[in-house]
Amino acid sequence: ATLADVEDVLRFARDLHLAWAPFSVATPLPATELYDVAIDRGYLSGDYWKEYTLKGGGPIPHLSTETLSAKELRNYRTKAYLSFYLRPHIIFQKLYRASTSIRGMVDMMGGATVLKEIAAMNLRERGLVADAA
Repeated sequence: ATLADVEDVLRFARDLHLAWAPFSVATPLPATELYDVAIDRGYLSGDYWKEYTLKGGGPIPHLSTETLSAKELRNYRTKAYLSFYLRPHIIFQKLYRASTSIRGMVDMMGGATVLKEIAAMNLRERGLVADAA
């Protein structure tokens, strides 16, 4: 994928007029075809899965490609969430739903938690806050 492809996907998601959309980056899990391809093409460095599971993780994805680094992929995932969910009509819709139902309130809290985690990860990556390890 190129930067233009990523931008096209973000624009497509916004243009669909959805109330909810998940954004993620593929994570190559051991014993999968994606993992084998990633190893063969040099997209993964070392045994990231062992490192991730035994040492408490770190940012995902660990995957870098010819066109996008792992950090760029994480940044685009963050951009996707922010550009989708921080649009005025989405905010109004979520606030309205939260004010009219318990389920809406729970959904709003969950979304706020995800945005908080994304913001914290970005601040840590930029060295603006220390890891909470």
